Amino acid sequence: MVVRLTQEDRDRLSAAVTAAEDQTSGEIVLAVNQACDDYTAPPLLWAAGIGFLVAGALALLHPDMHIRVAFAVSGGTALLAALILQLPDLRLALVSRATKRANAARAAREHFAANVAGRTSAANGLLIFVALAEHYVEIIPERSIAQAVPESTWTNIVAELLVEAGRKNLTGGLADAVTKCAAVLAPVFPTSPGDKDEIPNGIIFNER
Repeated sequence: MVVRLTQEDRDRLSAAVTAAEDQTSGEIVLAVNQACDDYTAPPLLWAAGIGFLVAGALALLHPDMHIRVAFAVSGGTALLAALILQLPDLRLALVSRATKRANAARAAREHFAANVAGRTSAANGLLIFVALAEHYVEIIPERSIAQAVPESTWTNIVAELLVEAGRKNLTGGLADAVTKCAAVLAPVFPTSPGDKDEIPNGIIFNER
């Protein structure tokens, strides 16, 4: 999955949401997080561990080394490791999949609570959430949609989107997912005269 969305990508996705909502009274919200945490703690913990290992190795291999020299070597090694491990790709590699998934799932629910839940008079809002760094996608429906549409419907759309993301076509896959969601909602929540746009159509993008 890509880790950046250009302004052109965002404009395309905003247009896709606008076009989709012309087909249904349901409100589709697209939220994309660059990352759901800064993940600075794991590199520091790993660097501290490396520093301790170096100190232990020096104590075993060079027991006569002056403590100041040993401290300088182990401390310098830990500092260098901390700087290197803060590189974005390495920093993420140190975090377990379970931790990244938990952070992304939490962020999805925060977005739903802040941007969807309770903001539609018919409880027919739908969140499409993507966490780029965590490679995570989730669709969360509001109450009326959840009662009318099987959960497996959204699971299938997410699976198809992840396939497209794996092909380096995240923006196209997201635009297609928005269109597919609208096609699912249209028969259940059709448009009618006087429909109000209760939630803005622009993509919600959070960049750390």
